[in-house]
Amino acid sequence: MSSRLEAALSAAAVLILVLAAFALPAGASPAGPLPPVAAGDAASFALYGSALTGWGFGQNNTSNPGPHLFVSYASTVQLTLVSIDPASTQRNWFIDYNNNSIPDKGEPSSPLFWAGNSIVWNFTADQIGTFTYRCKIHPTSMEGLITVSAPTRYTLYGSVLNSPGWGFNATDIRAPGPTLVIEAGAPINLTLISADGVTHSFFIDFNNNSARDPSEPESPDFGGQGYPSTVNYTLETNITGTYAYRCGFHPTQMWGMIIIVGKGTGVQGGYPIGLIPGIMLVVIVGVLILAVTYQVRASRAARRKK
Repeated sequence: MSSRLEAALSAAAVLILVLAAFALPAGASPAGPLPPVAAGDAASFALYGSALTGWGFGQNNTSNPGPHLFVSYASTVQLTLVSIDPASTQRNWFIDYNNNSIPDKGEPSSPLFWAGNSIVWNFTADQIGTFTYRCKIHPTSMEGLITVSAPTRYTLYGSVLNSPGWGFNATDIRAPGPTLVIEAGAPINLTLISADGVTHSFFIDFNNNSARDPSEPESPDFGGQGYPSTVNYTLETNITGTYAYRCGFHPTQMWGMIIIVGKGTGVQGGYPIGLIPGIMLVVIVGVLILAVTYQVRASRAARRKK
C-alpha cells in the first residue's frame, strides 16, 4: 500500500472520529436505562379475568381489551387477581414491554391463579410509557393497556453547608442528588427549599459547562437574605436525554442527574443524530475514491517511467 493511500485512509479514520464527536452535544447522552426506583406512590386494582371475555374490574363487566390502568413511575402496584373461569383453567397477568406476547426477563409477571385461588400480588412500575398487559396463557384474548407516567412534581432540599448537595428531605442531602425522571413537554412542579439558609437556584446544565446559560431552564433564587426559603417552580422542556441539574451558585457542589424521556426536539445547536451515519458514509466513500485515484495515477506514472 502506497504512502498516499495510507495517508488517505488515516484521514478517513480521523474524520470518522471528528464526526462521531459531533453526534452528541457536550453534556448529553441518550436517555438510557432508568435509575433504580425508590419507594413511590401506591396503587391498587382488582382485576377479574376470563379467557372468553377478557379483563374487568368486576366479574360481570369484563372485556377484551380490558380496562386501561394508569399508574406513576416508581409506584408500588398491588393487583388482586381473580379468575372467573372454571377452576381447572389457570391464569396469569404480565406487562408485555416488548409486545411479543410472552413474559420475558424484566417484565412484571404474576404467579398463576385460578378460580378458588385468587392472589394478591405486587410489582414496581419501573418503565415509563404505555404497554400491553396480558395473560401468558391467553395473550390475545386477555389483554389491556397500562400507562406508567413520570412524576409531575418533586420536592428538593438544597444545601452547600455541611453535606452539600440535593435531597428529597432535609436529612438526606448529598451530591450527586437523587436522579429525577420527567417527561418531555410535561409541566413539572418543583418545590425547592433552602436547607441551610444560603441562596440557591436550580437549573439543567444541558451543555455540562457548570454555568448558567440563557437557553437553560432555571428557577428563581431561593434562600438567603432577600429571597424566600421556598419557591415553587414549573419546569418544562422538550429536550430529551440525560443531563446534570445544578445549583446556579454552587454548580460543582450541588448537582444530580435528570432523565428526560419522551418525544423531544433534541439538544439545541446539536447536529441531528439521524444525519450522522449518512455524513460518515459520504465522507468515507469520498476519501476512499480519492485514495484509489491517487493509487491508479501513481501506478500509471511508474509504468510510463519504465
